[in-house]
Amino acid sequence: MKEIKLTSLLKTLSAEEIKEFKKFAASPYFNEGRNPLPLINEVLKYYPDFDQPGFTKENLYSVIYPGEKINLTAFDKQLSRAAALADKFLLQKGLEKDSDRMLAVHAKELSKRNLNKLFESKIKEAEAMIALNSPYDTHYFETVRDLEVIKMDNLLGNRDSYSNKDKFFARGNYNLLDMIFKFILSIEDIALVCYEMNMDIEKSLAYKAAEFIDIEGIIGMLKGSGNKYSGVLELKYRELNALMKPGVESYNAYKEVFKTNLPGMGWGAKFNSFIIVSSICIISRQHDVKFFNTELYELNKFKVDENSYAFSEELYTYLPLYVSLLSSFINNRDTEYLDKLVENFGSRIDPAHKESFISYTFMQKMFLEKRFDDALRYHSMVNYDHSLIRINAKILLIQLYYEAGYTEELLSLLDAAKKYFSAMKNYSRHKIEVILRFLKLVKKLAKIKAAGAGELEILKNEINSETEIQGKAWLREKIAELEAVI
Repeated sequence: MKEIKLTSLLKTLSAEEIKEFKKFAASPYFNEGRNPLPLINEVLKYYPDFDQPGFTKENLYSVIYPGEKINLTAFDKQLSRAAALADKFLLQKGLEKDSDRMLAVHAKELSKRNLNKLFESKIKEAEAMIALNSPYDTHYFETVRDLEVIKMDNLLGNRDSYSNKDKFFARGNYNLLDMIFKFILSIEDIALVCYEMNMDIEKSLAYKAAEFIDIEGIIGMLKGSGNKYSGVLELKYRELNALMKPGVESYNAYKEVFKTNLPGMGWGAKFNSFIIVSSICIISRQHDVKFFNTELYELNKFKVDENSYAFSEELYTYLPLYVSLLSSFINNRDTEYLDKLVENFGSRIDPAHKESFISYTFMQKMFLEKRFDDALRYHSMVNYDHSLIRINAKILLIQLYYEAGYTEELLSLLDAAKKYFSAMKNYSRHKIEVILRFLKLVKKLAKIKAAGAGELEILKNEINSETEIQGKAWLREKIAELEAVI
């Protein structure tokens, strides 16, 4: 069956969420008309892939309504209603996660009904919930401001409103903080896009508007008045300045504030801040390559030490980040942090990929330690289906065969790899060509090593003349080893 809205939604649910959805769908409050559970239960037999040969509308209809004439028009309407229920379920799950906003809405409804004692109780509950959040989160000030609006509306409906004049300032104060915070974020987003797209940020409206607003002066005023949120805004401002004026000076000013504020950040804010500071390092590298390469490496170690593996503590490790950190530690031959990466991030890898990614990490570690037989043992536990490690794992296997002296197996593997990479469709042709040149050079290298003689100098010059080649440092190292013995 061609993918439909219902299966698209159900694919995103975990096994536990599937159980919750069934209970949700069984409630007469949330569904109308014919009981949707028989249809939902039958569809869920094909969860999570929904691509089995028997998964057709006709088969589903025949099982749910045995003996009845198939009416696909009516059945499509039932599928649509089931999809609408799944939509409602996701909305409900989203509201549950955004509990502080739910409490605020609840309080507003109580205020409308003049249930003031209950209103005050719910407001205290909402404020306690918001206090658990991080002011570094994007919507923090917006949430607090909205709660203050509800409180103020309630005050205006009461006779004692004028005895609480100071409370009226709160809405405006949080509105200002939210405005500054969001304004900085908007310019920051534009700056990152401009960098990625090689565009001139000075042409943007946000950049021009920033020239008329003394953000640094406002932050200075907040610091001088002892405002507890001044550090949050200073962090974002220094972050923006480091993006707009990349270099060692602006980066160091930002890093100092970043490290000062880090302990107060929530999980998501911390993860996002690490992304930003890493991006700033990459953007600034053109001003001092050595300094920022070192900084990026140290930041990567810091991420592992801080256990910042995903946007939320409940989520699995963000695998692109894992691979990026892995590459950094491999490039710096840091086996200590390869171990720490597995220790801190490995336990939170999606179980479907956990063994494969951890085995690949140890495969790389054994290679760095020249324990080639151990590396090959870990290779047998690596699943090559995942795109993030597939290519590098294949290249590493080639290097391992060479190091272990498996010449015949290596030559056979090189031929197979050439066919594999040449046939790749969804990958940069430029990168493919870089890999293919590597395969060609390894083949020449292996033959010279096996023969104990050959045109080693010619191969050396060929490798050195390549401006971009996979594994160039390793190839040079192998050339030097052969020069010492041939």
